[in-house]
Amino acid sequence: MGYKERLREFLSAFIPKQNYFITPILVLTNIAIYVISNVVMMVLMMILFTNAGKHHGHGPGNFINSLNDVYLSLGFSSRTQVLNGQVWRLLTNTFLHFSFMHLAGNMVVLIYIGSLLESKLGRWKYLSLYLLTGICASITSVVWHDQGIAAGASGAIFGLFGILLALLSTKFYEGNARRALLISTAIFVGYHIIPFGKRIDHAAHLGGLIAGYLFGLIAYWGLKTYRDKLITVIPVALTIVYTGLCLQFAPIYQLKDFAKLSRLSEKLSDSLRTDFYGNYTNNRDTLSEVFTHTGLPHIDTLKKVAIQMDHLTLPKKQKKIANVKSRLLLEECKLYTLIYKEFRDKDQVKYRGKISKTTQNINDLRVEWGKVVEGEN
Repeated sequence: MGYKERLREFLSAFIPKQNYFITPILVLTNIAIYVISNVVMMVLMMILFTNAGKHHGHGPGNFINSLNDVYLSLGFSSRTQVLNGQVWRLLTNTFLHFSFMHLAGNMVVLIYIGSLLESKLGRWKYLSLYLLTGICASITSVVWHDQGIAAGASGAIFGLFGILLALLSTKFYEGNARRALLISTAIFVGYHIIPFGKRIDHAAHLGGLIAGYLFGLIAYWGLKTYRDKLITVIPVALTIVYTGLCLQFAPIYQLKDFAKLSRLSEKLSDSLRTDFYGNYTNNRDTLSEVFTHTGLPHIDTLKKVAIQMDHLTLPKKQKKIANVKSRLLLEECKLYTLIYKEFRDKDQVKYRGKISKTTQNINDLRVEWGKVVEGEN
């Protein structure tokens, strides 16, 4: 009977009741979406592995990009997609999770905080504020992170904790209960908001917490003055304004273009080494043919790639890498141009000083580039 009673208490957390209606629905919705998304993901992964087997040229980088595409197809959030207009991801990603432990941890906390707040706010105001703080958390994560995939209900849950903290900072709760809840809630939030752990979206947590605290103060004012409608209307307006400002002013980073240009530059550099150093012949006509019809066009293309790379919109660290790489490529183009002129003019003295200086610049830039890349890692 004891085990049955414990099981009944456990299952009661998932059953909607009069003053505990939205929270179990949110929990069950998250669980259902997790199960469905994992089934869909398994199918997509099978397709991915099948295609990878057919195309042996797929390297690890391509596989990671394809895996990200699988996540994105399910509705996970990503900076590039959201800033390019897929704003709906700000909401869908709050119902998606990366693993069962990710889901379980969030749902346990949601049940706890929901049992404290839903009956105090009312089911529909509670649901509205949950969704709105989730959106605020998501857009904060989008703006904060340069790249990557984001998902999870924790941003919205921290929004609920922000609401609770706001209510606890007022006279909404009785003195003794307020003091005890405030201490335990502050410890929990403080522990989880500390920016440690690479796989934790602290930006979403902080964004949800701040939005929740602000909305909690609005909710207290609305309940105190009997202006219930404003408890939802004002947070909706604030969420729209905040999201709109983020979408308007957050730069769209061209990381994929940078990766593409980097691969192209490496390919062109290899081709130029072959053009100018890989032809083991003393026949001037043959060398002239190669330099004129292959080498010089490769130099022109590499110059364009270097200029495009330097004009990309990138995060600060990647921008520095792109700038050094661009200067290095332009110096390489200069070196090969000097080698061609030396060959064309049959003068091994006239250009030798410039060639030596350019070679030294290339070596210095390679050292600088290595330091910048090492710093990035």
